[in-house]
Amino acid sequence: MKKKIQELIENSMEDFAISSFDEIDSLAMMDLIMVIEDEFDVSIPLNVTENLSGKEDFLERVCGVL
Repeated sequence: MKKKIQELIENSMEDFAISSFDEIDSLAMMDLIMVIEDEFDVSIPLNVTENLSGKEDFLERVCGVL
């Protein structure tokens, strides 16, 4: 599952022409969350993305919800 989420992150970053996870803005983050929700048919609370310390932190939090 973590590998699939990483793939979705990379695809979203490519779609938004972002080279680093740290460059993701709020619009790109919302899009990424929607993509993950659609892929896994879940709802991810918005507070999951508050105060992220990076890509690994995001992965751990999202995997915790799934």
